[in-house]
Amino acid sequence: MTNNILLKHFTLVGNEILFLDTTYLKLDNSINLSNPFHKKLLFDEGIIITKKEIIKKNSRKKVLIIEPHLDDCALSCTGYLIKSLKSGNKITLLNIFSKGKLNSFPWKNINISEQKYENLRLYEAKTFCDYLEINFISFKLKQATKRNHDSPFSALNKIDQKLIYELSKKFSKLIENYDIILYPGGVQEHIDHIVVYEAISLIEKSHPEKKFIVYEEYPYASNKIAFQGRIKKISENKKIKPKYIPVRNNLEIMANLAIIYRSQFDDINNIQMLALFQDRCRAITQEGISQGLKLKGEFHQRIYEVQNEN
Repeated sequence: MTNNILLKHFTLVGNEILFLDTTYLKLDNSINLSNPFHKKLLFDEGIIITKKEIIKKNSRKKVLIIEPHLDDCALSCTGYLIKSLKSGNKITLLNIFSKGKLNSFPWKNINISEQKYENLRLYEAKTFCDYLEINFISFKLKQATKRNHDSPFSALNKIDQKLIYELSKKFSKLIENYDIILYPGGVQEHIDHIVVYEAISLIEKSHPEKKFIVYEEYPYASNKIAFQGRIKKISENKKIKPKYIPVRNNLEIMANLAIIYRSQFDDINNIQMLALFQDRCRAITQEGISQGLKLKGEFHQRIYEVQNEN
């Protein structure tokens, strides 16, 4: 079973494709999906995406994936998410920070309010979750630059420390309903990612019955110096074990899921997103092989399972 989704960002009017009511592309004649060229263009650009069925087994495990921002899961751990779904696990995506400033909106020729920007990003997350038929929750908190930080990569302040404590209390109660919890590793030390990482780390040992998994965040993990440094730092505080997930058969779905967050990409289409995922997942495979692992297949994503030391 497949069906097509026209992303809400776009409107088709005559021979024009509009992005948030601003001309994105103009064709020579009226757009017609029965025209093979028009159809290919709309799908290649990621204006329309195809929802593909994910065959699921039966499982009673419940998985909570925590993302600081509204695209972190889509860019970082959909390989695990899809594998978990196919196993029949029930998944909830929890977003923490949705309120941001317009300086993170790349479409500079478009006027948009902060509230409309947040609503658009929440729509993208809900579309992502509807595609996968998973649950979505957002705490709708302020991002770092809305909490008096000049840069999202500056040092934690007292407000952040208080937030870590408050989130740890919320997480401790929330995870009682879940068996597996995925959370970001804080690669390149984005403040919001570190806040979430530290909040979970405060409660991990109090829940030995739960399985905790750290995921490496993209695009930050593309900086291999930052990535290796962060993994080393995490390893000093907890025992983690890398696990490589083959994703060859799911790459098109992963690209489709990422391109849903179109408010973040003014310079990349669906075909380019697929190529980006292929390059990243191929590089991860080669990193594993270079460490002596015998991995089957060309494309993998990687997660880190936290080992219970008791």
